[in-house]
Amino acid sequence: MVGKLFIRTNDSDYYGYPAAIAIEEPDQAFVDRILASSTPVWGDIRKDAEGKAYLQLGRKFQNFYTGQQLGVLIVEIKEESLYELIQNTIHPWGYSMLVDGDRIISAGDKSKLGAVMFDWVLGQRSEEGADRGHPTIKVALPEGETYAVSSYPLTGNLERIGLKWSIVNLASEDKLYASIRRMERLSAWIQGLVFVVALGFALYLAATTLKPVNGLIGKIKGFGKTATEAPEQKHAEEASGDELQVLSRSFDDMVVRIDELIANNNESKDKQRESELVALQAQINPHFLYNTLDAIGWIAKINAQPDIERLVLELASFYRLSLHKGDKFIRVEEELGIVKSYVAIEEFRYPDKFEVHYDIEAEILPFPMLKILLQPLIENAIVHGIGPKASKGTITVKGTMERHALRFDITDDGIGFDSDQLLYAAPKTYSGRGYGIANVDERIRMEYGDQYGITIRSVPGSGTTATVVIGLERGDS
Repeated sequence: MVGKLFIRTNDSDYYGYPAAIAIEEPDQAFVDRILASSTPVWGDIRKDAEGKAYLQLGRKFQNFYTGQQLGVLIVEIKEESLYELIQNTIHPWGYSMLVDGDRIISAGDKSKLGAVMFDWVLGQRSEEGADRGHPTIKVALPEGETYAVSSYPLTGNLERIGLKWSIVNLASEDKLYASIRRMERLSAWIQGLVFVVALGFALYLAATTLKPVNGLIGKIKGFGKTATEAPEQKHAEEASGDELQVLSRSFDDMVVRIDELIANNNESKDKQRESELVALQAQINPHFLYNTLDAIGWIAKINAQPDIERLVLELASFYRLSLHKGDKFIRVEEELGIVKSYVAIEEFRYPDKFEVHYDIEAEILPFPMLKILLQPLIENAIVHGIGPKASKGTITVKGTMERHALRFDITDDGIGFDSDQLLYAAPKTYSGRGYGIANVDERIRMEYGDQYGITIRSVPGSGTTATVVIGLERGDS
């Protein structure tokens, strides 16, 4: 876009770019305007020996560090580069020009460069165009053709450097209206074609709709007839041609069918109530179980059998918390109750074999979680980790809150395992006979998403840590 660049120092020394160009001394009046202005100054349009036009832009040249004025800098911008930016704005209906104030600085017709744009084109504004924000007027040029002239001012950064540029578009009225007339003719053809197609489709739809209706009436007339009916009776009914009577009889048949459906629906509801009763009985059986365990506990208490009493009561508590009225979610505090009841039962099976420590943040106790997530991990630690160990073991249950998740770490100092013991780490199948680790992990992922679940880290001979991470949702207190 930049054709040439000149620097003139205060000592009247000249420097140019490209270096091979012949330096022409700029107009002194232009230089004086540059020196008198604090902003860039635009000069006249200059043409070189080849007839190419350049637009001059000049400003004062100063030392960046001291601010001392060293001279002037003049840049010559190729007019043809400016025209490339605007030449397609209205093509092929007319042509465009770039105007600075009232002076043409870029146009397809290079003879117009530097000429004054006729004031009555840029100055006049039709009221209709002004209302829409598009200043457009009609003008008849000397060539005898009428043009629609529109002016679009270029604002923004250009105004800050003293430019009042506008793009002036001259659109041939004949070419514009020719396109509109072609569109009108095409629209008329399309409307006519759509009307014909719509009319044909309507006739076809009417014919195809009436045919099934007539066929349906025929089927309704023949519905319920037997082969023993007299031909004269059939003929009499067909000859009557009373479609409303046929529809009335069909309505009666429909009422009979609806009565049958209502009866079937009532029968289905009775079966549903029976199923609900069976489900209620299935819920009563577990309640009967831990109520019976409570009774056994009281008998043991009366007979001064504290160990049996404690074992039975812990077992009853375990089942009561596990069932929890059939709820899927329980509070963290209740989940820990299940764990503690299970641990108490296992202490009877493995006396002095292990001890369990709890490190649970108090703030997470009211939060809901899927029930029976921690007990299978405690069982795994006791049976597979501490059980084979010769000495007494320790299990630590830690519960914390991490951003939008609850985290539980169950750590034992048992025998540990290596990567080959996948059954202990994370079984791939679930037999359906109990809560396995793989089942717990699957339940977590199905309920909370794949970003949650169980991870297990173990070192042979040192112990195992199972980490459970679930989504965080605050429950009722």
